[in-house]
Amino acid sequence: MEKISLYDGERDILVEISDSSQDAARARNDLAFATDLLNAALNKKKFEEVANSDESIPLIEQSRSVDLEGTSTEERVSDTNISDIEDGDSLCRWTKSTVFLPLETYRSMEEKFLNGKYSQKKVWEKESEILKDKNYDVTGPQCSAKMRSLKKSYKSIKDHNSKSGNDRRTWPFYEV
Repeated sequence: MEKISLYDGERDILVEISDSSQDAARARNDLAFATDLLNAALNKKKFEEVANSDESIPLIEQSRSVDLEGTSTEERVSDTNISDIEDGDSLCRWTKSTVFLPLETYRSMEEKFLNGKYSQKKVWEKESEILKDKNYDVTGPQCSAKMRSLKKSYKSIKDHNSKSGNDRRTWPFYEV
C-alpha cells in the first residue's frame, strides 16, 4: 500500500489515500483517475459519518468501477483510509478553538509570508512545526489550505456587507 495525497480545490481540503502502488502511480499520471479516487474517498467518509450518527442504518460496503483507457479496475472504497485531524491523518476538521492558534502563528510570521525571501512552502512547514509543538498535528499544506479558505470566507463576507441593501453577515473570525 502506498499513500497518495490528493487536494480538493472545491472543498479546500487535502486527503491522503492508501492504495496499491500501481494505482498510486496511475493516479499521479491520470487526473481523471485521481479525481475518481478522491470522490470515492470523500463519499465513503460521508457515508461513514451518516452511518455512525444513526446506528439503525447498516454499513454497506461500497465498490466502484473505473474504466479509463480500456482498463477496468475494481476497487473497494473500504480500502481507502481517511481520518480526521484527531487521528493524525490528512482530512482536517478544524473546530473554532483550533482555528485561532494557526491564525495567531500566521500573524506572527506574516512578514515572512509577504517578504518574498522565503519559500511559501517552507514557511507553511515552519508554521505546522510550531503547531505540532503545541499538540496540533497538522501539515504545512493543511495550514495553507485552511488559511486560503479563511481568506476566501473573509472576502466573501466583506463583499456581501459592503453592498447596499444586504443584511449584515457575521463570522467568528471576521474581526481576527
